[in-house]
Amino acid sequence: MCGISALVAPHPIALHDALARMTGAIGHRGPDDEGFASFAGGTLNRVWGGADTPEPVLGSDFPYAPAGRGAGEEPASVALGHRRLSILDLSPAGHQPMCYGDRRYWITYNGEVYNYEELRAELESLGHGFLSATDTEVVLAAYAEWGEACTQRFNGMWAFAILDLEAGTLFVSRDRFGIKPLYYWTSPDGVLAFASEIKQLTELEGWRPRANGRRLRDFLQWSTFDHTADTFFEGVRQVPGGHDLTIRVDAPRAPERARRWYRLEASTRDVCMEEAAGRVRELLSDSVRARLRADVKVGSCLSGGIDSSSIVCLVNRELARAGVSELQETVSSCSELPEFDERQFITAVLEQTKTRAHYVFPESDRLLDDLDRIVWHQDEPFGSTSIFAQWCVFDEARKNELTVMLDGQGADELFGGYRSAYASWIAELFVSGRWSALARNVRTAREVHGYKARRLLMMPARQLVPTGLRSGAGTWFETHFRPRWMSKGPAAGDGEPSRKPVTPGHSLADWSLDQLLYSNLPMLLHYEDRNSMAHSVESRVPYLDYRLVEYAMSLPGELKIQDATTKAVLRESMRGTIPDVIRERKDKMAFVTAEKVWFREQSQVFRPLLERSCELAPEVFDGKGVMDLFEKTASGKRHANSVLWRILCVGAWMERFGVEA
Repeated sequence: MCGISALVAPHPIALHDALARMTGAIGHRGPDDEGFASFAGGTLNRVWGGADTPEPVLGSDFPYAPAGRGAGEEPASVALGHRRLSILDLSPAGHQPMCYGDRRYWITYNGEVYNYEELRAELESLGHGFLSATDTEVVLAAYAEWGEACTQRFNGMWAFAILDLEAGTLFVSRDRFGIKPLYYWTSPDGVLAFASEIKQLTELEGWRPRANGRRLRDFLQWSTFDHTADTFFEGVRQVPGGHDLTIRVDAPRAPERARRWYRLEASTRDVCMEEAAGRVRELLSDSVRARLRADVKVGSCLSGGIDSSSIVCLVNRELARAGVSELQETVSSCSELPEFDERQFITAVLEQTKTRAHYVFPESDRLLDDLDRIVWHQDEPFGSTSIFAQWCVFDEARKNELTVMLDGQGADELFGGYRSAYASWIAELFVSGRWSALARNVRTAREVHGYKARRLLMMPARQLVPTGLRSGAGTWFETHFRPRWMSKGPAAGDGEPSRKPVTPGHSLADWSLDQLLYSNLPMLLHYEDRNSMAHSVESRVPYLDYRLVEYAMSLPGELKIQDATTKAVLRESMRGTIPDVIRERKDKMAFVTAEKVWFREQSQVFRPLLERSCELAPEVFDGKGVMDLFEKTASGKRHANSVLWRILCVGAWMERFGVEA
């Protein structure tokens, strides 16, 4: 896991200093090594190291080893930078930028391809040789053998840029679901820059941070972002998950849209619960097994829910099968307030697996102390203080030398784990005329979750409205409706609506596609990457193995939601593996904090932060409306939600990055 930088100029210019600043801004992503390479006219200029390049790397004889720490002054048209967090092959052989094929191909790469051993064996049978034991070199050899189609063979997470000196191209790719980030921006003088984090772009000439008003409104009003290729920064875009770009280095220009190389689709297979649960268990077990491949310590995040508990228990079984005597280690976020604490469930997992546990207790004082750092590392505003709880978990992991952590992102989106999944499931039953199943689900939802029958029966209404009319009504609503705490100025996102509509459809599968690709998972993966890498920890997400994702998307809805029980097939697959007290849970917390309590009991601390947001962005916020909302929330007259945090966080972000509204 690493951080990458790439610059492509329309004509040879001095790129070395800019590249060093970009790469230096993400030292947290790769504290173990740094490297640089520059090119002009289809030939290599120089390979050099920096202050954090280890001496053994400088003294090695690999064809990509830096000659020294000096940057040189040669004008360049392409420059690649890299920060390394060593996970596989900790030797100097893993240094990047790495070359292959008599120095024709060069790569700067962030990620892990978990099936690299199998691919390496296949490539060796085709005549390829290797100098290292890294997956990086396998990615390069795969590109040399199969070209841009190589990504179809990868099982993992990645963001990389491969320079082909002979073809004069830079191939840029992001993994299927966007687990690893990849941004790009064109400077006023025409230099195209690629980066792992937006903060790297702030180091370039011509950078002027301006807020993207439409994305800002999406976040403030709808609590969503990363649902398009745009970011909160005007002019900065991301390569979406499952997309790639090919750039001609003699005419660098980013296209309006990246090219989609992977398409996730829903299908329905005729399968019984027993067969489906067995296959889910098999695929998840294999995914966990692959994600244990590392030459450093591996741990797990443990919340006490079914998703993380399944991973921890499967890891435990895999370690026992492999004869590993060393205890697994977990990190959990807890609270002294029972309403926000899951230790009774965490303890059940620990007692079964004999895991070595670590705990964190996020508190508001630390949140305020760390806020500036968290905003800096996140690059963009974040939607709730649950992100702070996750921040604390990865900080504790680093303190205990856990360089790799497994986490449960993706399971809820795949198996209908959120309560919002009920709307699409009820709609699917209604539209398909399965009246007995509809009645049974309404009855059990009332009994289990306390839902009112009227609310449940109204759920299909939106899906039954014709698509054109629904889209038109949504357009009018998003264009004309504005909360009282939001300004009427253009910075608040006037004009046509910008939020991507929820995927129209009548099924739970449609809901999952939207959750996975647009409305929820992209945000969670953003938080996950920044929080883990801020502490030099690699986070791996077994539920997003594409084989498991594609299989789950083929399962009928009745195997995911049964009689108001969510994630039914996952629960069944874990029968006998996780404690029944967890497998039979009906409630859900995840990484929660006592945010609503903090705003109510420490109003004197949060009030000036909200006032500061209004002061920084009068074009965005209506100060009176914001403070009225705060006073009602703090006094208990209004139910607490995440709106106040979003307002506060936008102000902190604007101040930290000097953003103009």
